[in-house]
Amino acid sequence: MNTEQEPICALKANEYFEYSKKALEDFCGITDEDFQPAKMSANSNVISSEITKMYEITDKHLSISRQLFKKLCKKSSELHLSTIKRFLHGRTVSKTDVSLLPKVVRENQTLKKKFDSEEPLSSSDYNEFVDYEVAYDIGEYRELFLPELYVSVIYSFGRNYFYLNNAANPCFYFDLLKVAYCLASMITQQMKVSDAVLHEYLVEVNGLLRLIVNNDYVDRDDTLMTLEEAIYRCKQLENDSRKYFELGMLKKTKDDEYCRLNCKILIKELTDKKHSLEIKEQLNKASKKDRLVYGEKILNNLSSNSKANGRQEAWKWQKVSIEYEEKFKRLIEHGRKFPDEIIEVNGIRVCLDKEFLIGMGGQSDGVYVGLGTEGTEKAVKLFVKATHGHLAEQDKKLLRKCETKESTCVVKYWFLDDTSHSVFAFLIMDLCEETLESFVRNNSRDELVERAPGIIRQILKGLANLHSAPDRILHRDLKPLNILRNVNYKWFLADFGIGRMLPNDDSTYLSVDRGTKKWKAVESCYQSGISDDHGKEQVRYKPESDIQVAGMVAFYILTKGKHPFGDDEQQILTNLHAPNPVNLNMLDDRSFAHDFISWMLKKDPKDRPSADEALQHPYLKSKEQQFTLLCEVGNYIQNVDANSDVLKELKKDKADWQTRVGKDILDYLCHDTSKKKRKKPFRYEKSWTGCLRLIRNMKQHWNHQERNEPEAKEVRDPQEFFLDLFPDLVLKVYKIARSCDDLKQMEYFKEQ
Repeated sequence: MNTEQEPICALKANEYFEYSKKALEDFCGITDEDFQPAKMSANSNVISSEITKMYEITDKHLSISRQLFKKLCKKSSELHLSTIKRFLHGRTVSKTDVSLLPKVVRENQTLKKKFDSEEPLSSSDYNEFVDYEVAYDIGEYRELFLPELYVSVIYSFGRNYFYLNNAANPCFYFDLLKVAYCLASMITQQMKVSDAVLHEYLVEVNGLLRLIVNNDYVDRDDTLMTLEEAIYRCKQLENDSRKYFELGMLKKTKDDEYCRLNCKILIKELTDKKHSLEIKEQLNKASKKDRLVYGEKILNNLSSNSKANGRQEAWKWQKVSIEYEEKFKRLIEHGRKFPDEIIEVNGIRVCLDKEFLIGMGGQSDGVYVGLGTEGTEKAVKLFVKATHGHLAEQDKKLLRKCETKESTCVVKYWFLDDTSHSVFAFLIMDLCEETLESFVRNNSRDELVERAPGIIRQILKGLANLHSAPDRILHRDLKPLNILRNVNYKWFLADFGIGRMLPNDDSTYLSVDRGTKKWKAVESCYQSGISDDHGKEQVRYKPESDIQVAGMVAFYILTKGKHPFGDDEQQILTNLHAPNPVNLNMLDDRSFAHDFISWMLKKDPKDRPSADEALQHPYLKSKEQQFTLLCEVGNYIQNVDANSDVLKELKKDKADWQTRVGKDILDYLCHDTSKKKRKKPFRYEKSWTGCLRLIRNMKQHWNHQERNEPEAKEVRDPQEFFLDLFPDLVLKVYKIARSCDDLKQMEYFKEQ
C-alpha cells in the first residue's frame, strides 16, 4: 500500500467524487444496465494485449467503457456550443504550459501579454490557439467534451485510493482507473494521429503504473515479468512524441521535463525498491514548483550510488559518425555508470533512454544509436511487439530480399531480434546521419538545387532495384523521412514496414489505404472505387505508384520543402485527383527539372516512367552524357529512312539554328581546315537534323588537328559551345529518342 499519510480531506473527497460521477451519469442517461458488460465484436479492442495484460484490463472493462463512451459522446454532441465554450474559453495559461507552446505562439505579442499577466483567454485568443494547432476547434472537439469530463472525475476518484488508509474495497478504485484508461484511449482514437488526451497519460503514470510500484495487484503471479514490462512502458511514455491535450488545449509535449521526470522516478522506484521510500519522502517535502529540481537531485544521488556499486564494462568505439558523435560518447559514459540500463542485442549495445533516441515516428517505436562490442556504430530500430511486431518482421523480410539483390541504395539490414525480450523487437541496421527531411530543412535552396540530381539519382536507383524481377518490391511509404544519408553523403531508402512483394505476373497490389497522406500516388488514395469481396474499399499500389511519389520528393528537394500539389493535406488530395500540380510553376525556369518531374507526376500510371527509364532523363545526366545523346542521334539520322518518325519530329521545328551559331563560325565549322586548300564548304540542313549532323561531325573531327583560328578560339570546346548555345536541344532530342525503340539501343540509354 501507499505509505503517504492520508490527507484530512480524503474521505470528503470520496463523497465529492461520488456525487460528481453520479451527476454526470444521470445527465447523460447512464443507467445500471450500462455497467453490465455486453458481448464485444472481434477487433473491437483499442488497447494492445500487452497493456491489458499488464494492467489486468479485462473484456468487462472494455465492454463497459465502450457503452459509456457511446452515451457520453451522444449527449455531448447534443450540447449547445455556447455551453462548451464557457468551459474551454476563459482559462489562464500557466508558465509551464507556455513553455510547451511553439516559439511562434510564445512570441505573439497579443498572447504574450495574456501569458505575462496570467489573464484568462478570450474567444479570439482561443481561436488563435486553434490556428496555431495548439488547441482543438470547439466544433471538432464537441463530441469528446463529456467523455473527457467523465474520465477526469473517475480518474480522480480512482486515484483517491492512494490517500486512503486501508480502503474498504480496493478493487472498486482499481476498476475506476481501468475504465478511465479505456475511455481515455477511446478519446485518443478520435483525435489526430499525432495527438492524445492528457488523461490517457495521467491514468497510467499516476494510477495504473503506481499500483504496480506499490505491488497492489494482489492476485498476480507474474510480478517480475510485470515489473520489467512496466519499466519499459515508463521509458516508452518518457519518449512519447505525441502531443497531449486537456479539454481541447495542449498540455504536454515530448519536451515536458516535469512529465519525463515522473517517468524517470517511476522507473527508479520499479528498479530500486530499496530507495523507493527515500524518493517519496524527499519528494513530499518539495512544493510542486521545486519538485523538478528535487527529483533530478534525488536521481543524481541514487545514480552516484549505482555507479559505486556497478560493474565496469569494456567499451570499444570505431568513430565514424559526425552527427551522433556526442551521443556515442554519452552512451559509453552512461553504460559504464549504469550497466544495468544497457540492453545487448546480438552484440550491439543500446540504451532506451530518450538521450540516445535519433528518430521517431514512421512505422517504428523509435530508433536509437547502438554500439557493437567490437566498436561498430549501428542504428537500433525499436518495435513494440504487441502493436508493431508484424512491421518489424515485414521490414526484415523485405530488407533480406534487398540484400539478395545486392542493392547499394537501400539501407543495410543486419539482424532482427524478436525473441529475447518480452515487450520489444529490435532491428539492427547501418547507422545513417540524417533524413532527407532534415537535410532539406538545414540547407539553402541553391545548395539543394546543386545536389538534387545526385540525391534523386540514388533514390531512383534504389527503386529500380526494388522493382526489378524476380521478387519485385513495392516500397509504399516513400517520403523525405524514410530517405537517409550516411556520413559520406550517400543516400538510402529505408523503412519497409508496409512494403509488399509483387508477384512477377501481377502489375498491381490491392489493399486498404496505407502510407502517409501527403506522400501517396493518386491510385493509392481512397476515391478509387475499388472494393473487396466484403465491400471494403481498396486502393491500388504499383511500381509506378512509388515513381509518382518519387516525383513529389524530387520537387520537395528542388523547392526546399514544397509539395507539387499544394500546401495542406486536403488541397494536395484535391489537386492530386484533378490533376493539378499547382506549384509546378516554381520550376518554370528549370526546363529539364520541370519536364522530368512532370513526367513522374502523370495521373495515369501508364504515362509515368519506370525507375530505370527515369534514370535516363537528361536532368540526371552529366554534360558529357547529354552531348553524347546529341552525337548519337546525329549519327543515327545519317542512314535512316527519309520517312522515319524521328526525322519528321526533328524537322517539325523550323528554328534557324544557323543564325544562332553565327555566319563566321558556321562557315569555319563547315570547312575542312586540315587541307591546305579549302574545299567547297559542306552545307547542313536548316532543320535540327542539320544541326545534329554538325554536332556529330565536330565531336568526331575537332581534335584531329590544331585549331588556332579566331573562330576556333571562340568555339573552344564543341560540347560546351553547343550545349550553351542550344540549352533545350538535349531535352527535345531526348523526348523524341525515348519513344523510339531503335534509339533506345544507343549508349546513352545504357549508362546510369
